[in-house]
Formats: sequence, C-alpha cells, structure tokens
Amino acid sequence: MEIQFSSEKLITQRKLQGFSQEKLAEKAGINIRTLQRLEKNEVTPQLYTLRSLADSLGVKIEDLTVSAPTGITTEKSTRQMALLHFSATTGCVFPLGNLIAPLLLWIYKKQADDAWDKQAREILNFQMSWLLYLFLVLVLYFTIPVLPFLVFLIPVIVFLNILLFPIYSGFRVINNQPPFYPLTIPFLKPKT
Repeated sequence: MEIQFSSEKLITQRKLQGFSQEKLAEKAGINIRTLQRLEKNEVTPQLYTLRSLADSLGVKIEDLTVSAPTGITTEKSTRQMALLHFSATTGCVFPLGNLIAPLLLWIYKKQADDAWDKQAREILNFQMSWLLYLFLVLVLYFTIPVLPFLVFLIPVIVFLNILLFPIYSGFRVINNQPPFYPLTIPFLKPKT
C-alpha cells in the first residue's frame, strides 16, 4: 500500500491549529512559497518537510497523508501482481502447483496490499473451482459411459482453462486491466 501526501489534510490541520500560512511556515522552518505549493498540491514534500510540518502542527505524519487507492499501482507492483497470476502455471510442472504457488505468494504478501489480497483470492478461487470441475468430470467418466474422444477432450479443455486464464489475466494486469476468471466459485470470500 502506497502512502501519499494530502494537501487537504494539511490545510485542515493548519486551520484547526489556528495557524496562518506565514506562522506555520516560520514555525516549520520552511519557505512560505513551499507551503503554498504544498497546499495547492503542486509539489510532493520531502520527508524532512513533512516531518517539520507535522511537528509544528503537533500531529503525526500519518495525519497529513492518505493511503493510495488500490487502483493506483507502481510498475514494480504491477509486475509482482502479474507474477502472482503467472505463478498458477506451475501446475504444468508440479502437481497442484497451480494452487500451491499462488497460495504461498498470497500468504507471504496478503497483509501488505489489499489489491494483492483481492487478486490472490480470485486466482485461488478460480484454481479451486476448476480443480473441482476436473474432479467431477473424472467421476462422471467412471460412472457414465461416454464416447472415447470425450474422455480425452474434456480433461484437456479443463487443463487448458487452468493454464491459459492465469496467463491471460497476467497480461491484463500488466495492461492495467482487471483479471478475468470465468466460472469461478467464491470459496475464499473477499476481505471486508
């Protein structure tokens, strides 16, 4: 989760404390023009400036910042999110890797980022749903006589869905689009 400076919170805190721009700038040891630019949201403050303003106002730095919306991501976090989607393809190499790899990545980082948590739940729900569908199809094969080509065709279709949709969704995430996982049963409910 990214933290961003909030000019609105700075203005609110300054007015609550009864400071004019001149008095606050003097007390914080910064130029008045810098304070005006900060309040107009024209610049982003350095940590030292932010700390000086917070100390002068008698508040914590967190009182002058906001969490970035989950839709706003950096290039690094976008790549990591795509890696989360691509990790489901490990099922081609390791049995149940399509479920275990995203699960381990989710456990590792779920507390740090709400967007990560949400997308990891989508991936895991998709993988569990399609594994359930594959199991049901295999049970039906042994209980109902079917045409021989269907015995081969349906598991291949299920396997391709388990493999291709994470790749497709990974590329969608790279292009800042939401992931796409059809026919998913929500085993893991979204965090409230």
